[in-house]
Amino acid sequence: LILHGAEPSTVNYSGFPLLSIHDWPAIVNSTHIETVQIGVFTVPMDTSSKATYWVHKLEAIRSVLNYVMEIFNSEIKCFDIKDDVTSSELHWIFNWMTSRTTIFKAIYVNITQATTEDLNLFFQNVKVSDCLELRGSRNSDNCNPPYRFFQSVKHFINITDRFWLGKRHLDSFNCTVIYLSKTRFSSEDMNIYLRKWKEGKTFSRLKLCFIETTDVNVEKLLEGMDVTEVPLETVRKYKTQRGNYITIRGGFDITRHDGVVATVNIRRWPTANEFTWVVWPDWIRAIHGESIIG
Repeated sequence: LILHGAEPSTVNYSGFPLLSIHDWPAIVNSTHIETVQIGVFTVPMDTSSKATYWVHKLEAIRSVLNYVMEIFNSEIKCFDIKDDVTSSELHWIFNWMTSRTTIFKAIYVNITQATTEDLNLFFQNVKVSDCLELRGSRNSDNCNPPYRFFQSVKHFINITDRFWLGKRHLDSFNCTVIYLSKTRFSSEDMNIYLRKWKEGKTFSRLKLCFIETTDVNVEKLLEGMDVTEVPLETVRKYKTQRGNYITIRGGFDITRHDGVVATVNIRRWPTANEFTWVVWPDWIRAIHGESIIG
């Protein structure tokens, strides 16, 4: 489901649109308009574009989701909830998700408009297996994701404006790609996780990690660890699973207990302090028999 606030929402299958949901006033004159039955509702549909027209948006989304799931005998497992979705719409979709027993494959959502109560309902009851993206900022620090919420995500976590994210949350991460912006984590905090990784105690799936930190202190970052400093003029290309290249200039190589090598660095940029952590080899199709999204 691609859920918009102002624009039409769409239910897709393998990237192809099945049905789109439009407001009734948007109905256009067309020779392709026919009346169709979706659940208990009879609504106009443009058969050329599969656009359906409804009076009540949330009623429409519920009906279309149930209709598509019944036709395909399959759950809706991926949600892309756009930035213009309202607080009431987030309330509705979070409650709909928690009413299911589904383990969702991917959820991308801007949580700025979510109430603390709705957000905690989401954290406490929704389970995501592959990809999680939480965009936007929250004014409240009363968000309390349980340990298991992040623990279930295997491939990709992207969280922006996350000053509420604590070390206990990071302890539960075990995915291949991590992006965290505007965090409270320091160089000293990152040292703790590098030590744990080196001993094989955390981040066993990790391949690529970017975290915005509160400071830039290389000494604290590397304190107590054997590292190999790579000259700044040494340039390496790190290829992601998507085929993109990341330029690695210099850095510090750290070897895990099993011989796996990672390169880390921490730098001050004009807009942020960035801790970078990449695990070699750069191109790998599977970890522990699971495909990587990265």
